[in-house]
Amino acid sequence: MNNSTPKSKQRLTLLRQNSRRWLGVGLILIAFVSGIVVGNTHAAVGQTISPETTKLFQPFWEAWNLLHDNYVDPLDDNMLMQGALTGMMAAPGDKFTNYFDPAFYKSTSDEMNGQFSGIGATVKKDDKSGGLSVVSTLDGSPARTAGLQTGDLILTVDGADITALPESQIIAKVRGPDGSTVTLGVVHVGASSPVPLPIKRRTITLPDVTTHLYQGDIGYISLSEFGNHAAADFSSGLKTLNANHLKGLVFDLRGNPGGYLTAAVSIASQFLPSGSVLIERGRSGASNTYPVTGKPSAPDVPLVVLIDGGSASAAELVSGALQDAGRAELVGLPSYGKGSVQIIQGLQNGGAAHITIARWYTPKGRTIQSVGLRPDVEIAPADPLKSPDSPDLQLREALMMLRGEL
Repeated sequence: MNNSTPKSKQRLTLLRQNSRRWLGVGLILIAFVSGIVVGNTHAAVGQTISPETTKLFQPFWEAWNLLHDNYVDPLDDNMLMQGALTGMMAAPGDKFTNYFDPAFYKSTSDEMNGQFSGIGATVKKDDKSGGLSVVSTLDGSPARTAGLQTGDLILTVDGADITALPESQIIAKVRGPDGSTVTLGVVHVGASSPVPLPIKRRTITLPDVTTHLYQGDIGYISLSEFGNHAAADFSSGLKTLNANHLKGLVFDLRGNPGGYLTAAVSIASQFLPSGSVLIERGRSGASNTYPVTGKPSAPDVPLVVLIDGGSASAAELVSGALQDAGRAELVGLPSYGKGSVQIIQGLQNGGAAHITIARWYTPKGRTIQSVGLRPDVEIAPADPLKSPDSPDLQLREALMMLRGEL
């Protein structure tokens, strides 16, 4: 449907000016991560509706009235409107364009400030089964403690089949208050039928940045997500390590589900003295190139970036920019494969519209949509369930590369 009017075009402009651009994927890190908007814009309220739009929506109101006049049980108008919004946002067929109900939108806003309550697993919608495929679990998380593994498939939540629901609704069912228990119907890797897996939700505060210094003057810095404080915290971490004077640096983006575009550009720019970070292509073929910003704090230190199937969107953007520039080698497993940009815009009912506005490409024009980034050195991690005391094989490989031991 294309019913653009001057006012509808103005509305689009306002959305872009007042919303922060988001790159991220579904996460059950304690609820599932999605995004946050700077402020609410309600330019459409009070607009004059065109005769064409009035005619277009006539069947909707006819159905609304028929439902109220004939349905056997009492109706909840708020529930009906929530359903209409969910259906409309899902109609374009883009899994990252959807409606967030008020509770889910509030949880995503809280999450981007570093506080989560849930089970601690990165997931994505499985197109074949309709369930949720587990991409990764966090160290020490309720999900990992309960035995949820990468590659597992979630088909039910508290006994109810969720395969016909959109991802955001499944996420809403999995999340919940600290201390409560959710029972997932899980098909473990290699199994053919689901088993019940009770998981006690927990509130977890994640540090954006973790640093460490290894033998041989090799530094390590990890980033959990590209949230509100990621750019500042990451810069402080590099200063703590005195990163540009090290003999090597490991940048760990494994399990990082993405976040804000501005944070991604700022962090990539810490390692790149010049050039671009990404190319963005939006409506009608409009293209925008994002150059590096500011002065890099670590332009010369030899660099290895760790990625895996949980490294998504903003994490892939940074990794791809560093790989294209020949600035870093990537080690680990192929990344998630999300090459689109969204805005998340608050609505009057406390919910939000999450809308894909552009596709992004690496500086050399590569798309990672659905294919992800291929690491320069592909190496699988040890299975923590089979070998709980095994070393981190991917990190060990990176350290050996930087020490010149390979």
